Amino acid sequence: MALLHVDFTFQSCTLIILAYSVVTKFYQHILALAFAVKEINENSKFCPNISLGFHIYDSYYDARMTYRTTLDLLFKSHRFVPNYKCDTQKNLIAIIGGLSADTSFHMADTIGLYKIPQLTYGSFPPDKNYGSQVPSFYRMVPNEAHQYMGIISLLKHFRWTWVGLFTVDDNSGEHFLQTLEPSLSHNGICLAFTQRIPQIPRFDDLEEIGDIVLNIYVHLTDDKANAFMMYGESMTIIWLRSILFLSDPENREISSFKKVWIITTQIDFISTGFQRSWGLQIFHGAISFTIHSQNLPQFQEFLQGIKLYWTQGDGFFKDFWEQAFDCTFPNPGVPVEVNDMCTGEERLQSLPGSVFEMSMTGHSYSIYQAVDIVARVLQGIYLTSLKKRATGNSGILKFQDLKHWKLHHFLHDISFNNSAGETVSFTDKREMRGGFDIMNMVTFPNKSFIQLKIGSVNPYALDGGEFIIHEDMIMWPKGFKQVVPISVCNDYCHPGNRKKRKEGQKFCCYNCVPCPEGKISNQNDLDNCFRCPEDQYANKNKNGCIPKLITFLSYKEPLGIGLTSVAVLCSLITILVLGTFIKHKDTPIVKANNRDLTYALLIALLLCFLSSLLFIGHPGQMTCLLRQPTFGIIFSAAVSCVLAKTTTVVAAFMATKPGSTMRKWVGKRLSHCIVLSGSLIQVSICTGWLMTSPPFPDLDMNSVTEETIVQCNEGSVTMFYSVLGYMGLLAIASFIVAFAARKLPDSFNEAKFITFSMLLFCSVWLSFVPTYLSTKGKSMVVVEIFSILSSSAGLLGCIFAPKCYIIVLKPELNNREQLIRRKIVLTKFYQHILALAFGVKEVNENPKFCPNITLGFHIYDSYYDARMTYRTTLDLLFKSHRFVPNYKCDTQKNLIAIIGGLSADTSFHMADTIGLYKIPQLTYGSFPPDKNYGSQVPSFYRMVPNEAHQHMGIISLIKHFGWTWVGLFSVDDNSGEHFLQTLEPLLSHNGICLAFTQRIPQVARFDNWVELHDIGLNIYVHLKDDKANAFMMYGESMMIIWLRTILFLSDPENREISSFKKVWIITTQIDFILTGSQRSWGLQIFQGAISFTIHSQNLPQFQEFLQGIKLHWTQGDGFFKDFWEQAFDCTFPNPSVPTEVSDMCTGEESLQSLPGSLFEMSMTGHSYSIYKAVYVVAHVLQGIYLTNFKKRAIGNIGVLKFQDLQPWQLHHFLHDISFNNSAGETVLFTDNREMRGGFDIMNMIAFPNKSFIQLKIGSVNPYALDGKEFIINEDMIMWHEGFNQALAHTVF
Repeated sequence: MALLHVDFTFQSCTLIILAYSVVTKFYQHILALAFAVKEINENSKFCPNISLGFHIYDSYYDARMTYRTTLDLLFKSHRFVPNYKCDTQKNLIAIIGGLSADTSFHMADTIGLYKIPQLTYGSFPPDKNYGSQVPSFYRMVPNEAHQYMGIISLLKHFRWTWVGLFTVDDNSGEHFLQTLEPSLSHNGICLAFTQRIPQIPRFDDLEEIGDIVLNIYVHLTDDKANAFMMYGESMTIIWLRSILFLSDPENREISSFKKVWIITTQIDFISTGFQRSWGLQIFHGAISFTIHSQNLPQFQEFLQGIKLYWTQGDGFFKDFWEQAFDCTFPNPGVPVEVNDMCTGEERLQSLPGSVFEMSMTGHSYSIYQAVDIVARVLQGIYLTSLKKRATGNSGILKFQDLKHWKLHHFLHDISFNNSAGETVSFTDKREMRGGFDIMNMVTFPNKSFIQLKIGSVNPYALDGGEFIIHEDMIMWPKGFKQVVPISVCNDYCHPGNRKKRKEGQKFCCYNCVPCPEGKISNQNDLDNCFRCPEDQYANKNKNGCIPKLITFLSYKEPLGIGLTSVAVLCSLITILVLGTFIKHKDTPIVKANNRDLTYALLIALLLCFLSSLLFIGHPGQMTCLLRQPTFGIIFSAAVSCVLAKTTTVVAAFMATKPGSTMRKWVGKRLSHCIVLSGSLIQVSICTGWLMTSPPFPDLDMNSVTEETIVQCNEGSVTMFYSVLGYMGLLAIASFIVAFAARKLPDSFNEAKFITFSMLLFCSVWLSFVPTYLSTKGKSMVVVEIFSILSSSAGLLGCIFAPKCYIIVLKPELNNREQLIRRKIVLTKFYQHILALAFGVKEVNENPKFCPNITLGFHIYDSYYDARMTYRTTLDLLFKSHRFVPNYKCDTQKNLIAIIGGLSADTSFHMADTIGLYKIPQLTYGSFPPDKNYGSQVPSFYRMVPNEAHQHMGIISLIKHFGWTWVGLFSVDDNSGEHFLQTLEPLLSHNGICLAFTQRIPQVARFDNWVELHDIGLNIYVHLKDDKANAFMMYGESMMIIWLRTILFLSDPENREISSFKKVWIITTQIDFILTGSQRSWGLQIFQGAISFTIHSQNLPQFQEFLQGIKLHWTQGDGFFKDFWEQAFDCTFPNPSVPTEVSDMCTGEESLQSLPGSLFEMSMTGHSYSIYKAVYVVAHVLQGIYLTNFKKRAIGNIGVLKFQDLQPWQLHHFLHDISFNNSAGETVLFTDNREMRGGFDIMNMIAFPNKSFIQLKIGSVNPYALDGKEFIINEDMIMWHEGFNQALAHTVF
């Protein structure tokens, strides 16, 4: 008979009172051992004729006692009287134990040396490598890592992220914390607190107990952490309940705390002594992990058969029975109440669960399996022995000689199904393969409780059964009202929000922030929001996704209808324009600027409008392939037509120059070449695009949040922008050429309109690129369609609207005369330029002036506009080094002086800027309205006498003829007002009255017919006045033009006005000039006029110079062509404009054939002033040169470099200038920097052939001697024919 000698750990302790106390609940472990041994011994299949036996030893929950009992087991078993004895022949085979980790490992330290198999049933080693260190150590429990996994899974299942931890204050508790905490953090769970419970509290240290009680109370009142984990051993429950009892003996407040306790495997709900009366309500609803077990009905039958004195060999039974049933066995030495006596009728099933459980616990089930394992190992050894004996390899097996170390071979490979039908086997680490049960504790008012299985943890399970929890079976603490508790640091972040960590706190404590645009969260407490699938978008609350609407620019929506309507309307307008041009194809305005190009451009624009329709509707394979290349090619053809038009115009004018090589390009060949090459290059780009990366239909799910856009993917963005870039290059080239040709003299020259249209075109497409890139969805298509329509409409409107206006509404303008109309040029003033050129020529040819130095000049046009005056002045000052002048003859630029201008406004606008730089300005035709202007601008010199001398001459003239009732026509500006305010007191002082004062606008506004009519009516009334026969006229030469225009409008036939007999007194600034159609009007109304002019001398050499002027006399004169065409009413060749041969400029024209209103051969007063100004500058330079020469001769200065000469250096010499010019007249300035001299008095004689001459009849010179300040030769005057050469009377 074999002996199974098993040590069993039975715990006992002292609690508060010094009385021996037994943990009665653990007595089931002894009974499970006895039951298992009993089953084995009664089973005939196991080792016949051999019975198992066992010893049970108590460790007394003390390391020292554990080592002692282990040594006693090994060396005194032959004389040791065990607590429980059923064997007769002893043979130690294996040891089962112990319950706690410390007990098991203390035993293993000694047992392992002897290789005795040790099957521990309730311990987890703090060192994961402990099994490999002690090969005889077997664990009847699964790996503790599975319990960790279960705890994590449980917390995650209920989303408890803020949990507290009560742990035993020893090595195992520290190991548990260090192992679990990283896993908690990894799974988004935080420890709200960690409260360590002493393994055995020291009640003599009340301060420590008080601190623990206070901390626990604080944790229990925390309303955030509602889930508490508890790790330790069963004694931890005892100590914790004792501490809670000390803080609340009546159990009133603590029982009301609603907390969910998560209890680990080693802890069991036990009660000892007087703790039975405390109850376990605080743990109601607790969830505990227990070692897996099976309920064995035969075990319950075994327990029910337990009676008082059921075995005489059990030394623990008496203590268990007395404490379990709270009774006492008879003891003659101690008096006992009869009611407290144990009767033997007590039943285990009547005990509460905290004292004893009738169902087999996890630890008891492990012991039961351990006995089964040892029995099956012995059975295996026995069968192996039988096989060997049958083969004659061995003798009869004697179990009393069996060595315990031989069991290890069979233990490693053990695998069988136990009586419960479960497979029993060890892992490679000698751990029991299996998992844990998850139990839910339900307490009752009678202090009892039950534990219901609500789940399991089994890492070896299949089909996702590793973690199972039946949430509907759980009984939660009563305070939660069967609602799943919440244990979080803060409220859950609801869908639509995400977590944001709070600074300085654990990551489980966070704020909730809304999801960013385009992202959602559809669960509570998501760390990050996520985007919806591409075909969906986030709803308003950002907690769900909504399917996107499939959109494209269709013909049915308002925007599509509007764009389609605009495209069709513009197409119809283009067709109408094309039809109009075809109908009027033989008219000059259609024939101008290449009729074929016009037709091609209109057809291209028509296709441009129609191409926009390809962008509307559902994008298909064919439309995507065609729309961008079609648009690019058609637009390139249109812009190429525009470029060909402007290039043809420029080439035609360049071809008119003698010897020009452009003549061979003039004609249709150049335009056809430009159009074809410009279009073919774009065709090549588009062909390459379609061959390499053709466009295709695509779905854009990202551009617009709520829409899936059906669009055309361009295939290659580079090629798309290459098409646009080439088109833009053509447009810019057209703009540059058109801008350069905008001032060419052609009435129907389209360059101005093309310039504006190309500016509009470029603006549209330059703004298209950023707008296209910044828009999304079908708006991108709308932007491109709008750009196509607007740019096409811009070309159509800017280029063809003016022509259609003339063709349809103003057909009278559609004639050859209008075709060759040019800008107004005052041809008579061209003598000023020639006088300047003549003066410079004379100085440069005169060896007396500055040897080796040549004078040069620039000529700038003020365009009779203040803004242009300032601009040209600034260009003169700062851009002369790169400015291409109208007239150029210098090679090395050094600005010395400025001569100009003619009008007062022009001169003063120039002086405002030039005066700042002290550049000498010699004005030749202006009178300042402010008499102190000269002192304010020291660099301002006047080549004309003081205007007061003219006032004196006018008064003297009127007094001479006894005229006391005179009229005044004055320009309506500041200078006219100044003249009136200055002259009127003088007139009154000399007994002369103004019959009327009629102001004439400086520039007549022909768009204001009411104003012109009123002025014409007033003039007509004044002309009919037979009392006032002398009219003064003050202003500038343009005033003659406007006055004659107004008179013409009131009497186009010139019948009545020419009969009016009046004497006109004309002031210095007014010259008799004609422009355009005014040539046919004549100047008879001014017959006999007396005019004051700036004194001049007739220079024969100047007339010779003028006679030498021929066509193309200088290539640097930008004004000459306009002057020549308008002076001689001829036209230079222009291939774009049909011109009669008789109207062509031949070059045989001569200036002396022109009438005086267009050009005078004799030098006028203004020209003479310019001529003298050139000589003044030349004499000043000569003076500087001589002064420098003298200083150099005496060694005071080096060689003078005129290019380093500064303009301000001339003022010293200008103040003292005095010389006699070639006419023998003295030239010098007064102290006010005005030319010393006077005015000539001229008499105008008009002839029937529209020509006239002016004869000198007197002079005004305040510097003359012998009373000759005012001279008038009355007998030389030719009066108006209405006076019959009689003196005109003009008195009131």
